[in-house]
Amino acid sequence: MSDGQKSARILGDNPIRDPRDDVLERASIAEGFARHVLDLDVSEGAVVGVFGPWGSGKTSFVNLARTAFDHENVPVLDFNPWLFSGADQLVGRFFAELPAQMKETKGLGEFGKAIARYGDALSGPAGVLANFLGGPVAQKIVEAGLKSVGQIDHSSESIVSLRKKIVGALQDSDNPMIVVLDDVDRLSGPEIREVFKLVRLTANFPNVIYIVPCDRLRIEQALSEKEYGLSGRDYLEKIVQWSFDLPSVPRHLLMQHLDQAIENALSDIENAGPFYEDTWLDVREEIIRPLIRNVRDIRRYAVAIKDTVGGLDGGVARVDMLGLEAVRLFLPDVFWRLPNAINALTFGSNAHDDVLEGGINSRARHTEQIDRLVASTEKESAALVVVNAMLHRLFPAGDSLRRMGENDFSSQKEEDPSDHLASRRVAHGHVLRLYLERIVGPDLLDFNDAEEALARMADRNDLESFLRSLEPSRWPDVVSNLLHLEDRFRPEHVAPSVVVLLNLLPDIPESLASPYPVSAHGVRQVVGTMLSRIRNGLSEKAELREMLSEVKSLSGKLELVNLIKHEVSGLRLVTTKAAADFESRLREQIRTECVSNLCREVGLSRILRFVMDTASPSEEPLRVDESSELTFALLWSARRATTTGSLDTRAQSHSVALHWELILQLYGGEEIVASRIERLKAEFENLQPWIKKRGIPPCDARDLIKLADTYLDGSRSETD
Repeated sequence: MSDGQKSARILGDNPIRDPRDDVLERASIAEGFARHVLDLDVSEGAVVGVFGPWGSGKTSFVNLARTAFDHENVPVLDFNPWLFSGADQLVGRFFAELPAQMKETKGLGEFGKAIARYGDALSGPAGVLANFLGGPVAQKIVEAGLKSVGQIDHSSESIVSLRKKIVGALQDSDNPMIVVLDDVDRLSGPEIREVFKLVRLTANFPNVIYIVPCDRLRIEQALSEKEYGLSGRDYLEKIVQWSFDLPSVPRHLLMQHLDQAIENALSDIENAGPFYEDTWLDVREEIIRPLIRNVRDIRRYAVAIKDTVGGLDGGVARVDMLGLEAVRLFLPDVFWRLPNAINALTFGSNAHDDVLEGGINSRARHTEQIDRLVASTEKESAALVVVNAMLHRLFPAGDSLRRMGENDFSSQKEEDPSDHLASRRVAHGHVLRLYLERIVGPDLLDFNDAEEALARMADRNDLESFLRSLEPSRWPDVVSNLLHLEDRFRPEHVAPSVVVLLNLLPDIPESLASPYPVSAHGVRQVVGTMLSRIRNGLSEKAELREMLSEVKSLSGKLELVNLIKHEVSGLRLVTTKAAADFESRLREQIRTECVSNLCREVGLSRILRFVMDTASPSEEPLRVDESSELTFALLWSARRATTTGSLDTRAQSHSVALHWELILQLYGGEEIVASRIERLKAEFENLQPWIKKRGIPPCDARDLIKLADTYLDGSRSETD
């Protein structure tokens, strides 16, 4: 692995061992600490406390001091009581672990054997009772009593004798010995008290220095025994001869380390999402920085953002992910409430979701959700500041809702949701759901495919190939999402995209619940927006004529002619005379089209109505062919969806009606319509293969004829 690759690695939540990893510039301070420790009077041993809160780098600091200890040939032994539990196991493992390390340390082998025997003696009945009673006199009394009843081997050395031998050997040693007791503050209260009893029991060995890195407040709390009036602080001060408070980390160094950690974490991610420098500065200072307290926090944060940013593959703006990951790690109570407040926090919320949340009362519900989000900080001032900054910087909709009074609408934020969607900001509901759920929902999937379509718009074949690779049922939603990207439309996109989109119309799946005008609405809007990119002039007329010639269906041509005829975004594409010319050409084409082709047209009723409405007095009246195929196609195209029910309830019903008056006008009266429908019913079974070929379910076809019968019977009206 190259040096560059090493620098980009994310360090785990482990103490540093190499001074080259000293990003907090504590090496010189650690060296001075080590010199002071070695200058202490250790004729009767010493206990040194290295105090600092969790995550402040105490173990790393002691590791940096080891360099100075090694330079002075001072052996350093380690004992981590967190690996063991219970007083008996703690004492036993202490006097087993230290001798084991001494055997591997030059010059300490004999000490190891003596301390092992001393530990065995302490762990026996005499040692346990004597330790409980306290003092060497008690030890002798207990030993004598146990020997008399046969509970101790008369040939074994006494605890007092073993201790004298160890003391004598240590007094003759040229160098002290250091024992590091780490992670004491991770133990339970009773276990912490046992560790310090152990230290008190062995700390007066000469030339033995205990270094205890710990959170002072945590230790004092565990050592306190209020029922006996024992102060943990007083107890600790009797044991610790010298305390060293770890210096606080300079804020600028911590932020430099944070920036480097973010850069390293994201360095090998190909698509980390769009980045917004102007927003990042605020998010960094107001959301992330207040939550980062120490290097441990930075390391945890770096691991988290690497996983999240890499996993979302550019689907969410990087600056939003960086801000929300800090909230997730360090304010989990706030983060857990985000999924239940999506509609309250974001723009572009689904109207159906609002109905499910209470319809007209949704605003009150949304306000309550945000209030709960803020209340989850438990009134901690620092956390509350961060949550307010999160709302302001990442969720402007929720921020403005929170600031509004009950009847105040003036301060409500007015922004275009499509801007947030296109920029992948969590201010849009679809994007926030992606971040929280890690699954691309159907709405966001449609938008992603719209972006892909946009990238292909300059090439007609490429665009058509991509869109037709999608499920046809998704075309209306994907095309509608192009409107979110209209600021990226270019003049070179117009001709290819208009032709491709209009040629999709005949192949959009039909059903009773989704009649043509509804499914074509998005296509019509996008084509209109595209046409607004054309400038006035003669060249536009030629360009439009070429587009018309390449649109295959009459319904597609009609959409284009209607858009040409009217102003598009306040712009008239061609003169009134030119528009009339386009209408005349299309009208003639419709009149001369064969019946079989007309039957395949989507929106046939609109096509025939166009001929009827735009015909000049000199033209012959429109005559609709009497074939049953054409009758069915005309009825099918005259459907319209209706919805009944209150917006504040889930109980809504959907039905289909017919543009009956239009049908009567096209045929010239109800008598003709009735005869055509009777003929259709008589030939219906023979039409089944043709209907099936069009992709219309037989049950929908039968329902359509039944619906027409209800109008003929007079039991339905145009307003139903």
